[in-house]
Amino acid sequence: KAASDTTKYYIKGIVRSFYHIPGERTDGVVSWFIKDAEGNKGFECYKIKHEDGSSLTDDDVWVGAEVIVKGVLTVYSGQVETDTGIFVENTGNGAAKPEARKTITATVAEAVAAGKALEDGDSAWDYYKVTGYVASVGDTNVWIADEKGSTAANKDLLQLYLEYFSGKVFDPENKETTVAAGITKGAKVEVTL
Repeated sequence: KAASDTTKYYIKGIVRSFYHIPGERTDGVVSWFIKDAEGNKGFECYKIKHEDGSSLTDDDVWVGAEVIVKGVLTVYSGQVETDTGIFVENTGNGAAKPEARKTITATVAEAVAAGKALEDGDSAWDYYKVTGYVASVGDTNVWIADEKGSTAANKDLLQLYLEYFSGKVFDPENKETTVAAGITKGAKVEVTL
């Protein structure tokens, strides 16, 4: 694809997993990977909305459903994907819409174990509500531990991208909502992911 090519293509495929699940981002976009496409995780339908700009919901798209989007093709980190596409339709493919998401209260260790049990590129359907302590803060990531002052290696902690902390996070210790960018090492936080 030439960099100057702004042709919009219709892309149809079966949803393998989500990168941004419905309702996750404050801007309302949803992103998913198509099953059996070329590449490590497959073709990504990136930042998809309805044509009128409204957000997709769990009633619009789910894992196993065959969906069609329209968008410009782009390459990011060697992966071909759409660039802010438009949702066209869900053809179903016989895949039943899953039950409503549950919120599972979990420790950091339980959330990490659930994540490690997933296949590469897959995502869980239900939400996990986790309370823990900020063990480390990087330029783009925050690592959460069960114990305050944890010295566990970052790979054993729950890693959260600051992109998802762009709004506010509830601080159960001080009973207030804090701006995520102000999260510091040792802070007790409650996150739903």
